[in-house]
Amino acid sequence: MSPETRMAGGDRVRKADIVEVLEFVAAVETETARIQSFKGNYKTGTALLPDGFATGLYELGLLRRMKSGEVQADPQALADKAILHGLKHLPAQMKYFLNNQQTILSDLKKLQAAESRVLSFLEMMKREPDLAPHVIAVGWWRMLNISEMPASIDEFLENGFSPQEWARSSMRAIPNLSHSVSHRTGNVDSFNHSIIQLHSRGLLNKTISLPDIDKTTAERVEKVLKWTEIERRVPTELIRFLGVSWYLMVMLEDNDLIPLEQCVAVESMKLIMKSAGVLADRSPEACEDLLEAFLSEMEASGADGTANLLFLPEVI
Repeated sequence: MSPETRMAGGDRVRKADIVEVLEFVAAVETETARIQSFKGNYKTGTALLPDGFATGLYELGLLRRMKSGEVQADPQALADKAILHGLKHLPAQMKYFLNNQQTILSDLKKLQAAESRVLSFLEMMKREPDLAPHVIAVGWWRMLNISEMPASIDEFLENGFSPQEWARSSMRAIPNLSHSVSHRTGNVDSFNHSIIQLHSRGLLNKTISLPDIDKTTAERVEKVLKWTEIERRVPTELIRFLGVSWYLMVMLEDNDLIPLEQCVAVESMKLIMKSAGVLADRSPEACEDLLEAFLSEMEASGADGTANLLFLPEVI
């Protein structure tokens, strides 16, 4: 094989690049095999390679899975012109793999560690179900912080807030709001109580500041947001699903387990959604439908700003 070969579509690729891609794919396959399945049918790594890409490399003899589970590349097989023809789609993926392989492999290790930590968390929740309201409180706290508490200008002006006062007061009210909604799922003395409980179980490393807010101001914030109506109508399963999914984001961020590459981050998000569904006792799809239905209901009742407050974490 010449140092440079013309592939399908006229792309030119170097033998050294093909070999590097093969070794990278072998490393991905090996690392993926080490990651335990989740609930019997959750497998990580599936989004990292194009459909059928690795399978084709096995069929061409360019990858071999050893008894140990390790996958090895066999670049010598590239001397066969028929095999070379079978790699006609390789150039489309080559640039991405070559530029991102170290990050992807690092992210796979993060994903493996995340899965282990999430499974340990689910086991702890089975042993100590009373922790659920505290987890939910921190999850809602995170979600509302990410939202930055948007509201109608007319609404907060009518309730005596200037734009600057609203920005400051609404953010200060978040611990109160999170504690209030989590109380629907179990006994929670205060938001600070939830922080203490999670810290003591090793479920929270983050330091969360609790700014002061007087009762009257907190009630005015709730009025602007129509929080009493939101809290009264939101289904308990949705409280759990949103709380747990956002808490898991906090947990993974705490432990530097958020992947950088989008293809791996998608798999990480599947893990979060499936785990949140376990504790909500519904599938992620059913919970997403429930959220959409609830937001439509709130919009119809005049609380159309609810969709800016309640939402699922997503890959960025």
